Amino acid sequence: MDPVQIPTRETVRFITDHAHNRARVLEVGCGSGEVAEALKTRGHQVVAIDTDAAAVARARQRGVDARVAHWPQFIENPFDVIVFTRSLHHIQPLAAALDEAAKLLAPGGAVMVEDFAFDELKPAFAGWFYELLALLEASAALPYPDTALREELLAVQRGHSLHRDHHLHTATTLRDALSARFRLTHLATAPYLYRYICREVAATPQGGAVVEAALALERSLGEIDSDCWIGRRFVARKPG
Repeated sequence: MDPVQIPTRETVRFITDHAHNRARVLEVGCGSGEVAEALKTRGHQVVAIDTDAAAVARARQRGVDARVAHWPQFIENPFDVIVFTRSLHHIQPLAAALDEAAKLLAPGGAVMVEDFAFDELKPAFAGWFYELLALLEASAALPYPDTALREELLAVQRGHSLHRDHHLHTATTLRDALSARFRLTHLATAPYLYRYICREVAATPQGGAVVEAALALERSLGEIDSDCWIGRRFVARKPG
């Protein structure tokens, strides 16, 4: 399995668990269209947008109705589901982004947000992930190591505050903004650290096996202490 298919599978499972069959779906921040393509093959009517023209071109090659657009400057007919796949934390202003989502949702429709809370990563789990990366790198499983990620993990492990982009919304901010406008029906944590490994492995079945194993390890650790899971998933519904 290609490494990117693993996080795509997990994201699609989250979405389809909370969407009715053949829903009309808008994905905001579609990237190269892997999630949108998977939703389309499951019978959903999907429109996907991104600000990156090259990414949109790749999504179109997958057969996705992908468009270059800057949310919330987007006009369309109502959707049953609007999905922000790791994109909402970037969008400014947040209030306008969610107000527009409310306008474009059909009655009873849902905003689904998949994001992460790196700022909530505990030092012990930052250390665990750093050691896992070191082990994989020593075994030549990570041909494209991300030095900046390792520096961030070491900083968290040592209890240092990170000088992250203050223009990015935290997961807590996203949750509160959703709750102020919609009925929050689902809030969950999920494994997320394994996704960083996707950028460091080769795009081969062996690379996919490494990512799958890392997900299994992170899932097992979360069964002991779910604080290690920095993935955040929200489903917020518009009144019917």
